[in-house]
Amino acid sequence: MGKCVLSIELEDPAAAYRAGQKVRGQVQVDADADVRCRSLTVYAGWRTRGMGNVASEQGPKVTLFSGELTAGASQRFSFEVETLLWPVTYNGFQLSVEHFVEATADIPWTVDPKVSLPIHVTPGDYRPPDAEPPRSPAALLQLILFLFLSLFLTFIALSFFGPNPIVMIGIPVLLLCGAGLLMLIFKWLPKLYVGQVHFDLEPRRLSPGELLRGSFSLRPTSAIEPQFIRFRLIATEVCVSGTGTNQKTHRHVLFDRLLVLAEQPQLPANETKRYEILTRLPRVAAYSLKLTHNELHWVAQIHIGIPGLVDWKDEIYLSVVPSLDPAMAARTLAPGHQAAQFALDLADLDVADSAPPEDAITFAETVGHIVNARANPEQVDLLVDAVAGLPLPLQVRIGRRLLRGGDEDVQLAPDEQVVWAEHEEPLLPLSLYIPKHRVEDFERASGTIWEGRGEIVGWDRRGGRLQVRIEG
Repeated sequence: MGKCVLSIELEDPAAAYRAGQKVRGQVQVDADADVRCRSLTVYAGWRTRGMGNVASEQGPKVTLFSGELTAGASQRFSFEVETLLWPVTYNGFQLSVEHFVEATADIPWTVDPKVSLPIHVTPGDYRPPDAEPPRSPAALLQLILFLFLSLFLTFIALSFFGPNPIVMIGIPVLLLCGAGLLMLIFKWLPKLYVGQVHFDLEPRRLSPGELLRGSFSLRPTSAIEPQFIRFRLIATEVCVSGTGTNQKTHRHVLFDRLLVLAEQPQLPANETKRYEILTRLPRVAAYSLKLTHNELHWVAQIHIGIPGLVDWKDEIYLSVVPSLDPAMAARTLAPGHQAAQFALDLADLDVADSAPPEDAITFAETVGHIVNARANPEQVDLLVDAVAGLPLPLQVRIGRRLLRGGDEDVQLAPDEQVVWAEHEEPLLPLSLYIPKHRVEDFERASGTIWEGRGEIVGWDRRGGRLQVRIEG
């Protein structure tokens, strides 16, 4: 029985393709006998790998050839196919999404030969829909479950005690009382304890590396002293394998960042206490994902520890999507399976009950961390991303003003100029971005110590300078 061997050669084997971009290459066919090929097709697609059931999608098939293949001959056919828009390539812990180009030859009376070549697909212009939280059981389903359980237990009881009206009425009443007790313990009592609460985050649709701001407030009806108030940002892979009775759900926490808003705060009755939330998403290529049996959730959670009761919790699902900002999209993101290492580096940003977020870490401490990590550029980028956007008090020695904007990667505003400076202890060069109306003040301060406020906006790798925007 004659057969043929297929191989794929891409025009640019090392290329990374944007979603929707065309992939060009050639399919080579080598036949060891004269065979008839009904069709030689090629297409792009993706498939999942990992703990969950496999999900996949194929793009439109392109027919390259149909006819006779001659023994010993090698033929090459050029092709052009489009990569699929979503999801993009993802390398996680227990879930991966792999894109590929695949060619198949339809040969009568034999197993069809095929060849698949993996490709790397990055986000394009497609905007995925907002993430949806998992649906809780519908009220109708809960009612059906309650009726089934009542009938089942009633039938068991009647088999022991006979047709007794007390049994027939008592079992549903006991089940209702049990459901009410569970609601009281797990929902109503914690809610009564914390009083009126408000939890909000902006934006709820954001991209890796972007700043997440929000607030949490509560107004208890009586004086309380909870054990703690914490904010957590969690990314979880959820994969389902098997079906029916063999179905299993596999969960893996990919990223978990904890911010302590308060430890054992004393909250008076009928007074509103507000806590600001400020953190930054890690620069990790782990976007919100919802496939048939494989999902990736980003959840922001508030957790209040209640002594002697079940803790109170609330959560907001976030949509983490690719950035449409060319500057942000061009920056390299770490793969998903490395997300855990980004969570620990923000421990210094925990917010004490009596301190605003910007005072949780000092500028000098930040400089010290950067100086210690300068040999590792990726670690420096991580540290800078962690504190970027926080207004911090700083004390620096002013140097000279640049007459031009320089070649740094921070975009100057129309009314800004750059002044070089130094942080002296520990020593670190700085680029200060100052409004033009303050240029003369900084020129007069050249060579002296200046105190003020600013926010870190970036790191100049080539010049080894921390970039700081000064408040106007």
